[in-house]
Amino acid sequence: MTISQRVTAAVAALLLSLAGIFVISSPAAAAVPGSCANNSVCGFVDQQFQTTHGYEWVAGTPGSCQNVGLNDSWTSVYNNAGRTVRLYRDANCGNGVWTLTSGDSLRNMGLYQPSWNDKISSVRMS
Repeated sequence: MTISQRVTAAVAALLLSLAGIFVISSPAAAAVPGSCANNSVCGFVDQQFQTTHGYEWVAGTPGSCQNVGLNDSWTSVYNNAGRTVRLYRDANCGNGVWTLTSGDSLRNMGLYQPSWNDKISSVRMS
C-alpha cells in the first residue's frame, strides 16, 4: 500500500468515525414519543417531545378525569393510551376540550392552537 493510499484510508476511517459519533450521539433530552408508557398520554414541557424542562405521563381508567402534574406546562403531547384522549384547560376536566385519537401527537401546541399552549390542566380517556 502506497503512502497516498494509507493517508486516504486513514482519512476515510477518521471521517467514518466522526460520522458515527454524530449519528449515535443525539441530544440527551430528546424523547421518542413511542417511549411513552402504554395506556397513557404524555405531555412534554418543550416542543418536539423534548424533555429538557420535563415531561410526564398520565394514565387513567376510561372515563376518569386526571389532573396533570405539570399544570399549564404542556407544549407537545403524544397519545399512547390506545383510546381517545380529551385534554382540558382547567383542573377536573373543565373549560374546553382538545381531542386526540389513539396514536395522535402534537409536536408544538403553539403552532396548532396558540391559545392552548401551556394551558393543559387535566385529561380524560374515553
